[in-house]
Amino acid sequence: MKRLIYVVALLLSLLACVSCVFENDMSYPQLQGRITAFAVEGQKSVTINDGTQTVEVLLQETAEINNLKVLDFELSELATTDDAPGQMINLSEPYNLLLKTYPGQEYVWTISASQPIERYIRCSGLIDAVFNADNQTVLVYVVEKQPLEEMTISAMKLGPDTSVIVSTTGQDNADSGIVTKEVSFPMVLDCTLSRTFTVLYKGVESDWTVTFVQKAIQNEIRSVVAWTYHAVVKGEYNGEGVPYFEYRKTSDQDWNRLDAVSVEGVSVTGDLTELEEATEYAVRLVSDNVVGAEYVFTTDTPAQLPGMGFNSWYYGGKNGKTWFPYAEDDPFPYWDTANPGISSLIENTTVPEYEHKVEGDAAARMVSSLALIKFAAGNLFTGKFVEFKDWTALLDWGAPFTSRPYSLKGFYDYLPAIVNRDEMGKYPDMVGKPDIMQIMVALVAEGEGDDVGPFVVNSNLPGEPNLKTNPRVIAYGDLLSDQSTGGEYQEFEIPLVYREGDTRTPAYVIIVACSSYRGDYFTGGVGSTLYVDGFSFTYR
Repeated sequence: MKRLIYVVALLLSLLACVSCVFENDMSYPQLQGRITAFAVEGQKSVTINDGTQTVEVLLQETAEINNLKVLDFELSELATTDDAPGQMINLSEPYNLLLKTYPGQEYVWTISASQPIERYIRCSGLIDAVFNADNQTVLVYVVEKQPLEEMTISAMKLGPDTSVIVSTTGQDNADSGIVTKEVSFPMVLDCTLSRTFTVLYKGVESDWTVTFVQKAIQNEIRSVVAWTYHAVVKGEYNGEGVPYFEYRKTSDQDWNRLDAVSVEGVSVTGDLTELEEATEYAVRLVSDNVVGAEYVFTTDTPAQLPGMGFNSWYYGGKNGKTWFPYAEDDPFPYWDTANPGISSLIENTTVPEYEHKVEGDAAARMVSSLALIKFAAGNLFTGKFVEFKDWTALLDWGAPFTSRPYSLKGFYDYLPAIVNRDEMGKYPDMVGKPDIMQIMVALVAEGEGDDVGPFVVNSNLPGEPNLKTNPRVIAYGDLLSDQSTGGEYQEFEIPLVYREGDTRTPAYVIIVACSSYRGDYFTGGVGSTLYVDGFSFTYR
């Protein structure tokens, strides 16, 4: 499911537009000009962001950034531009283009590309290597005990994929002058002074200057990712002896020892297991009788979100006929639906289910329906239906939450209808096939500047926000299915996939369930029905 909850608001937008045209034939609805598809030869991925009106292209290392073949370029309905790229495009600089929809409505979009090059040096005693691609220099830090005159270099990559290091120039020993020799790794080199390495790529040679520097380091903890019952610890040691971790509760005196560590160069990684929840611990790195400083951390609290059983509902609201997934006297509701925007036009698409349930007093039932002439998917989400104003619905996605669960568990029953609506022509291949449901969960960090608080979802921008790529998202998981469960609940578990190395504490959790996951593009099957019940988080 992408953003099914937009569907209701877009219908209202259409109706509002019609009424306004009768009052003033010079009034036009706000219809954003959007780039809906873009692709070039040699890309790894493309991210289209309607909110910032940008297209970000991630290129392969060997792509010619200044001469890329355009494979796909599509605009939203009614959008036009005089700046469309031709068969080839130069993305060494950002490419700007102006989109137009209704008279007076213009949207400036920017297409940009990045082309990260993986560079590395692997050598004895390595601590770190700092690459400067602008002036083609590398500063390599090694441990103090590593003799610079006898550096063993096992591998090196300084240019794009398919590039080759063909030679190195430098002092061969203290008594010799400057010598150039062919490169064949692994090899031992005198690196007392800086050396030049010549890289050959597509017939062109370039020289890189590499300088090796000894650096004194102490046994030090670099990071701790604390879960509920275990913690992943990373540190650096001085390169002497066999490293290991010691850890204890801060309330205890005795240390526990972890010898099962992974060592790469001077980097040490270990997993402290069988920890207690919501408990403060200290950890330190030890090697050859050198004891590093203590690092204090606290394990996670296995929290649950209020309302995950979908037992509390009330019927009312401004029009007196809206179902809300929380008690009427709830001071801070964690869940909401698109019902407030649609219940004045048709029946609520998300309602309580008191008979067909797994546990507690009720479950939630979502049904994909026709709102007059528009398709509307049943949906349920953490956050708040904010308002419908100026033909646009605004939603806040996300409820306050600071824990780091392993997975979302629960029960669902899905009865898909055959897809018979594709009103934007976005997914014609889905028509005639079973509809698809989605349950999605994401942990979100607090933003910066104007991007703070829950995600603001705008019904004019279907498909946004893209939680799989948004930098605020710490972890993501989802369940998609077009299979009927035949009227019987099935248990599910959705593991949360965390960004590697992301130690941020979540500020919000987003959970979305819907009966037609392409409903934000008015695509789905009328009658598709999804029941959910008994949600909970698991922890490890």
